[in-house]
Amino acid sequence: MIRPIFALSGLLGLLGLLVTPPPAQAGEARAERVIEVRPGQSGRLEVTNEGTRFVRRPKAAPRVGQVVHADREARDVPRLPPRELTELIHSAASDNDLDPALVESVIQAESAWNVRAVSRRGALGLMQIMPATARDLSLEQPFDAAQNIRAGTEYLRRMLDQFDGDVVLALAAYNAGPTTVVTYGGVPPYRQTVSYVRRVLRLWRGDAAPEVVPVAGPPRSAPSRDPGRPVRWTTSGERLHLTNVQ
Repeated sequence: MIRPIFALSGLLGLLGLLVTPPPAQAGEARAERVIEVRPGQSGRLEVTNEGTRFVRRPKAAPRVGQVVHADREARDVPRLPPRELTELIHSAASDNDLDPALVESVIQAESAWNVRAVSRRGALGLMQIMPATARDLSLEQPFDAAQNIRAGTEYLRRMLDQFDGDVVLALAAYNAGPTTVVTYGGVPPYRQTVSYVRRVLRLWRGDAAPEVVPVAGPPRSAPSRDPGRPVRWTTSGERLHLTNVQ
């Protein structure tokens, strides 16, 4: 059976390096060359960037810990004094059988104590809780410090219970998700996750923190990859036909 292939990634990727214009600032429009593959004269294949279109670069996503000023709910949340935050943390940690110092370390790594923090992926508040997790935890006001800490400590407790009290795996799951940790059978080899686990441990344990975080190998459930077939093209009149059939 013929299966058409619509991307010549290697060839077009190389050509893209040659015609890629300088980046525009967020929100600015720029002219962008469009690479086209089309049959030319005498059956030759032409690759051209004659087409031009104008594109507008989207505004930059919020950085970790950055306040989203467009969110009225976040903008109107008052900042709490450190003493009140400490009391909330100790209360929630006690209810979930957690070391308050561990919770404080997670908050420092997640949001740097910014109750209005929003991450690139949409995690919210002090303990950077994702919207789906917030719904699961019945968290109605993620920018409310008390509710956020309550939900975040409950979720951290769940991760510890799921991974038999292993703090390293629990922190990795808090950052990358428990499914990812189960899939890899350990700390996934994600630079951001490894850095996060190391930082929380250092904040929590100080000099007693391990120097190296053990990282898992390939995922246990990695699907077998089809090596694929080479792609060839033919032309018929003005039509271009791509196929990987031998």
